[in-house]
Amino acid sequence: MRFAIQLMIDGGDAADETQEIISFDRTDGALSIDELGLTLEEAKKALAALQTAITGAQVMDHSRYQRPCPDCCRPRWLKDNRTITVRTCFGKLALPSPRYRRCRCQAMPGFVAPVLPALPERVTRSRRVGRHLRPTV
Repeated sequence: MRFAIQLMIDGGDAADETQEIISFDRTDGALSIDELGLTLEEAKKALAALQTAITGAQVMDHSRYQRPCPDCCRPRWLKDNRTITVRTCFGKLALPSPRYRRCRCQAMPGFVAPVLPALPERVTRSRRVGRHLRPTV
């Protein structure tokens, strides 16, 4: 028996996207305590893949809405794609961080990285709270 866990992303005005998070096999017709449900390793892999897929989709959706120039509404040119590291209670995430060239209608040349101001701290709240709960020796 094969199991597959998928994530469906409903982008509102964008097309729906489905990503496979994890798949695993179990012996057909057999039931044993060792093959019941998810193993700890499978659960950790599923959670890590789910966290990566969800955060990546959130970042790219935010970047997509920030791409048009706020003054003239024309789409800004993509300069390059970088990544930023964010620490969560589930571990470190490497998130995409596209950079766009400033529009010609704006006086100052340069680039805009919309993810950077949205995530200035780079550590999630649950990660910060957990750090304070650790016993001090």
